[in-house]
Amino acid sequence: MSSQDCQAGDITGFPMILSQNINNPWPQVDPNIQSSKLKSLTVPTDFTVNWAPAAQTTISITQNTSIFQINGFDSIADGTSLTYGSARYSCSSILSIVKNQHSNLYNLPADAGATYEVILAFQINNKSQNPSSPDIILMCRPMIFSSWNSSPFWASVNQAVIRGNTQQTTLDISTLYGYNSNTLFPMVTYQTCLSTKLLNPNANGSIKVRVHLATQPIYVIADTNGLEKCSSVKKYIFTTAPKRMVDIFSGLNGFSISGSTKVQFKDGTGENGFPNGANAANDNLIPLPAASPISSLDTTIQKVIILVPEQFLGKSLAELSDINQPKPVAPKKKAFKCYTIDPKKDIVDNQIMVDPATGQALSDTLKKEAIDAAGGDLSLVGINGVAPPPSGLMPGDIQNIIFILITSIISLTLAIYFLYIGQLLIFKNDHMGALKHFGFFFLIFICLVIFAVYFSKDRHLPV
Repeated sequence: MSSQDCQAGDITGFPMILSQNINNPWPQVDPNIQSSKLKSLTVPTDFTVNWAPAAQTTISITQNTSIFQINGFDSIADGTSLTYGSARYSCSSILSIVKNQHSNLYNLPADAGATYEVILAFQINNKSQNPSSPDIILMCRPMIFSSWNSSPFWASVNQAVIRGNTQQTTLDISTLYGYNSNTLFPMVTYQTCLSTKLLNPNANGSIKVRVHLATQPIYVIADTNGLEKCSSVKKYIFTTAPKRMVDIFSGLNGFSISGSTKVQFKDGTGENGFPNGANAANDNLIPLPAASPISSLDTTIQKVIILVPEQFLGKSLAELSDINQPKPVAPKKKAFKCYTIDPKKDIVDNQIMVDPATGQALSDTLKKEAIDAAGGDLSLVGINGVAPPPSGLMPGDIQNIIFILITSIISLTLAIYFLYIGQLLIFKNDHMGALKHFGFFFLIFICLVIFAVYFSKDRHLPV
């Protein structure tokens, strides 16, 4: 609890009221812009709940025109805790059923009949270490009365009212607000401020309340003389048993709570807006919000966020309301796979030639990739996937042609030069001239041989 009253700009009272359903078209807002803005509100769920395991319990019902409360699951509540950042919260041992408080924040069909809401409260345990954290977290879920039950627990609640006695039943509290003990439902979330007054002794201040609204309705049987008696309960009442409210007020000016302490919430009546008298009948009624509901989409998206499991990120409220169960997490690929290797086909030069993605011979994979790259035209990749020789002259071909041309010209020149030397020796009897020219011939021949040997070792003339 804070010693300051609620600030200007805060949502005050409970519940937050909108002028229309959040998913309906808002005045003067482009539908595409509205859809984009609502999707931008989705963020990963930012709190965790450690639910107690399912267990047998004995429940009882406290019911009159102002309250409908399910009691008796103390050990299950004591084994359940909520963590939000570094703040820790204990679970109330009371489930409250009231008329639907948030019809414009749920995305339900018009004929769904979700006219009621089941609410579970969590109270902070370490407020002094987390002064800015919410004092109370409420978890709410719409209820649809039908001819079938979602669980035997709700049939027991119905019978407890009809018979006016306790009922033995099994409660898995995690399924009230989640798909299972590990995954919470997608939830619309907002925070409100409640002006608070303590009596015996007097102390004024405010309480921060964070509200989580599960998007999935719960179906229950409700006879007119059974569970449906909750229809008279229009407002939510805090479960303010002292053991559940101690930590909220313990840091307020050294205040210590006792069994005689009364908690009031400002509702606009009585002295300074609070009910008159320490024993006023509506001490713990949460005040309704201001008469003017929020009528702007921009104001709404400033006050609301949508908490979803990571696999639901980016979905709209309408899409989230149609999700009945979370998609299973895709199994991770194994780090290793086993393949049968053909030594004659799959081992080349002591290397294993197997495609690790398919287990097929690597040569087969390369052939398939070549065919796919050619658009399936085998004429472009040759027989059995082996690419045919390219058409036209390639740079290496040009170099070979130049090499052959130069070699041919030099060889023809040497042949003519050799005939000239023979003519000097035979017909002109010029032995000295022939010997000199033969020396030049031999030198040129040796250079040509060296040239040919050098370029025969995969070397080419520069282009």
